[in-house]
Amino acid sequence: MNNNDLLSSLFAEHMELHSVCASTSMAQISLASEAIANCLLRDKKILSCSTNSGNYLAQMFCSHLIGGFDEERPALPALYLAPDHNGDIAKKITALGSEGDTLVMFAYESDETLIAAINTAYERNICVVLCTNSDTLLTQLSELDIAISLPEASNIRSLEMQTTIIHALCQLIDSHIFGGIIEQ
Repeated sequence: MNNNDLLSSLFAEHMELHSVCASTSMAQISLASEAIANCLLRDKKILSCSTNSGNYLAQMFCSHLIGGFDEERPALPALYLAPDHNGDIAKKITALGSEGDTLVMFAYESDETLIAAINTAYERNICVVLCTNSDTLLTQLSELDIAISLPEASNIRSLEMQTTIIHALCQLIDSHIFGGIIEQ
């Protein structure tokens, strides 16, 4: 396979998965954006986490909420919870999370760190928004949480879909909070 064929194949796979994701997850993405915006409008904060390669997604999401996404606007309270030296996130949720906050998680595979984070969020009465293709993680959620299910894909394709979802969430959150018109 030459470079052009490989690139064509990569872009085709990317577009196909994004199309499937859009058709199956739009309602959940919209619901998640409303829940996150309502959390912020109640003067609560957003906590975001992941593990492995997904850490940059959680960090990017918080960066967009704090620094503004597409337009200049006031900062929104968001904390990126990096795993500590032992890979623990749950302790940070206990220390920094409060009842009524929202935990936004990005994952392409299940691990004990993320399961512990979900359980700790429940103990603190923190709503969970989970974006993943991991059935194991999805079964950890309660009926009050929001699951954005991704189509089955490789880790890198999952990260690409989650990046697009983050951009969509940020645009919708800004629209919910600032009415789509942000004064500069």
